[in-house]
Amino acid sequence: MSDPERFEALVIPALGTYTATVVFLHGLGDRAGTWQYELVNLLGDRLPHVRWVLSQAPERNLTVKGGSAQGSVRMWSWYNMSGARCLYSLQKRLKQTLQDLIASEARTTGIPFERVVLGGISQCSALGYHPALTMPKNQLLGGVVNICGWLAESTRKEDEAGMVLPRDA
Repeated sequence: MSDPERFEALVIPALGTYTATVVFLHGLGDRAGTWQYELVNLLGDRLPHVRWVLSQAPERNLTVKGGSAQGSVRMWSWYNMSGARCLYSLQKRLKQTLQDLIASEARTTGIPFERVVLGGISQCSALGYHPALTMPKNQLLGGVVNICGWLAESTRKEDEAGMVLPRDA
């Protein structure tokens, strides 16, 4: 999987009557399958109505974690954490992909957008905010979950939905 704008997802059906979806993006070096246990097995009994869509980042060469341009490290990652410019560029490219994934989930399952939550941990908390906060007004999500992450600079400015977010998040 070499295209960072396209990714696979592990879909876990609701344990009970399906009424909500959580789309979750894992962190650096992690895999979607790891979160199957963490989210589904630990929360499944408390949230039996949730269908889990656990997206999988591509494996790529990174210049972080001790790597350099000549000697990169290969890991599962949404982007190379080489700087804010890279993150901003990727956010803009992935925004539509994630919004399309959410819209497809709503369309194919019949679940309303307000019953969909987008979440992420680490580098994906930053990626998840941008598409969630810039959804069209008729497709506003039920929530956004940020675990151990940050609000990227591009998200902290006025967005396409006309919302002004705090500059010191």
